Amino acid sequence: MTESGAGASARRRAPVAAASHDAVDQLTRPAYLMPPTEPAKATLALRPLGYLLMTLVWSCIFLMAVFALIIALPFWLSDGLGGGGLGAAPGFHRSDSWLAFIAIPVFVVPLLGCITVFAICASLGLALSAATLFVRSLLPSYRHERVSATIGSTGGEAVGPVSTAFTGVGLSLLPVRLTRWSKLLLILQFNGWIINGNLMMVGLAWGCCYVFSVGWMLWPATGAAVWVCAALSLLLAAWLVTELWRRRAAYAEVMPAQLRGTPYEYSWPNRPAPKTTSKAGAQKKVVRKRPATKKPTA
Repeated sequence: MTESGAGASARRRAPVAAASHDAVDQLTRPAYLMPPTEPAKATLALRPLGYLLMTLVWSCIFLMAVFALIIALPFWLSDGLGGGGLGAAPGFHRSDSWLAFIAIPVFVVPLLGCITVFAICASLGLALSAATLFVRSLLPSYRHERVSATIGSTGGEAVGPVSTAFTGVGLSLLPVRLTRWSKLLLILQFNGWIINGNLMMVGLAWGCCYVFSVGWMLWPATGAAVWVCAALSLLLAAWLVTELWRRRAAYAEVMPAQLRGTPYEYSWPNRPAPKTTSKAGAQKKVVRKRPATKKPTA
């Protein structure tokens, strides 16, 4: 079977995108994560069903993460308080209640915030990637190429049990043909699976905003305290939006080590590496000419 025109052009474009490290492919035309290969006939027949199942599975995981980490906590606390509010809970009226006021901001807030952000990014990214691959598996233009790939993470860079620091983690459902849409999905997925400081700061901001807002609503705050707490919640929400926005350029830099130096690293919205020039070469040496001296005349 001969390869289609799209697949043939991909073989020519992929090495060029990977070799051009001074410029970034703006993805006005599709690029390729890796050289495309011809799929087997059995794969062509079964892959739509597989991608559909993966879409349903990861969509359910995403919804469960949202429910368990965001929605369920206020309702669970409300039912357990018996209508007396969080301020009447026994944990805040014991001799060691000061431990709760230390443990919540120091441990609960960052842990809950980071787990929520990483879990939602990873599950949503995989659900959208699986849905995109399902649609691509039905299109004739993708018939002569594999639509997804699986790569391995190394050195414990991806989320997993302790053993993954030695065995690695397989990152699957990666669209092979890169468009701006699929690149955004990969960025979302990698930021959810690979631990990075940018998303940890976003998780900290989300944890502070979420725990504080749920806390004063369930306490409950009354009178003028309601307006003060609402204003603080708005400030924390503004901090969250600010963290999301000012770190936007760094999200695309989070990627598995295996994708370094590939078209993924040198395509939109990644930025080219700044050229470094030596200080000695940049500065021009100024040579001053000595004034000509006249020889004394006899």
